[in-house]
Amino acid sequence: MAEAITRAAAETAGLPIEVSSAGLHAESVIAPPAVAVLESRGISPGQRVAVQVTAALARENDLTLCATRAHRDALRGQLDDEPDVASRVHVWAEFVEHCATLPEDRDLTEVLSMAPPPTSSEAVDLPDPAGRGDAAYVATAARMDVLAAALLDALVPRLR
Repeated sequence: MAEAITRAAAETAGLPIEVSSAGLHAESVIAPPAVAVLESRGISPGQRVAVQVTAALARENDLTLCATRAHRDALRGQLDDEPDVASRVHVWAEFVEHCATLPEDRDLTEVLSMAPPPTSSEAVDLPDPAGRGDAAYVATAARMDVLAAALLDALVPRLR
C-alpha cells in the first residue's frame, strides 16, 4: 500500500519521483484487504511482484524509508560496513518529522547527513495491518496518506 499511495500522491502533485517498495518478508501478492482499500480510493495496485529488501537494493536508492524501527535496524544491520548507504535508511515517520524541523534550503544530501539518531519511540512505527481485519488496513492507509503528503512536502523544496 505504501508504494501505491505515495506514487498516487506524487502523480497527483505532478512530482517526478520514483517510488518502489520492498519488504523484509515480502508476500507474493498484495493482501486482498489492501487491494480493496486501494481500489476504493481509485488507486490501482497494478501487477505487484514481491521484492525482498536487500543491501544491494538500498545501495541503488537515494533514500530508503522503512515502516518500523525493526525494519530499519534489520536493513542497517546488512550495511554495517557501508555507513554512507546506512545513513540513507530511515523510518518513514521519523524522517518526515526530522525534515519538518530543517530549513527548506537544505538539499536531500544535507538532510541525510543531518539525520537524527534513531528513536526508540513506538510512535514512529507504522502498524502492520496483516491479520488485524479490514479496519486495520483502512487505518494504516490513512496514516500512509499523512506520511506520503509529509514526505512530498519535505522533498519538493529539496529536489531543486
